[in-house]
Amino acid sequence: MTVPPVIEPILERCYQAFAAVERPTRMDFSPYKSPDIAERALSRPCRELDDDDIGPYAGSATLTVGGPDDYKYFLPRILELSVTSGAWIGADPPIVADHLVRADWHKWSTEQQSAVQHFFDEVYGWSVGAPVDSVAPADLWLCGNLLLDKEPSGLLSIWRGNDSPEAAYRLAEFRSSWADSFKRNERPPFWADLSARSWEAVVTWLLDPATKQQIEAALAHVADEDRWVLDQTLDLIASEMRQ
Repeated sequence: MTVPPVIEPILERCYQAFAAVERPTRMDFSPYKSPDIAERALSRPCRELDDDDIGPYAGSATLTVGGPDDYKYFLPRILELSVTSGAWIGADPPIVADHLVRADWHKWSTEQQSAVQHFFDEVYGWSVGAPVDSVAPADLWLCGNLLLDKEPSGLLSIWRGNDSPEAAYRLAEFRSSWADSFKRNERPPFWADLSARSWEAVVTWLLDPATKQQIEAALAHVADEDRWVLDQTLDLIASEMRQ
């Protein structure tokens, strides 16, 4: 998948913000990791790396392969991967956010911090109403932003305020995916490190009757082949209400 046109200038801003970061010549790695991960990441300038070169590194970065300065260099390419391929867990927004925190990104230059935050903000807003086959669903971009200490109310209002059928489809997926976690009273994967305040805000928002209303309002507008996702979620909500 190519970079969505609306994201291209936002991604380019990231490449420019990190253009002066020195390219590493070597990276330390855990003895339990293949040296091939570091070698492939270092094989070419980051912008020229194939997905198979950067993907394995993205999941191990700052933990078992390389350090914070290395991650800073590769970050723009990893951000590009986050909107073009869903095959690499290291490019999932919550993982990228976690690696940013580990890399002390708040100590980076104002230009670099601003570019990263702008990317997370804008891609989240885009993902809410993006085509249903787009990479990285909106809930993961929501989680990533919250892990970077964004105010939950503003993020949640963006989703609630989007009346497109795509936004309702994403919301239905999100609500259904949390059903078992609600039953077990535990947090789903990726959400464990969220602050209590952000967690409570998302749960309250997701369980609000407005969620059901937003999904119902899209039933007549969603593509026929996608309607089952909305119907399934509405059946789930109805079942929960009867319990």
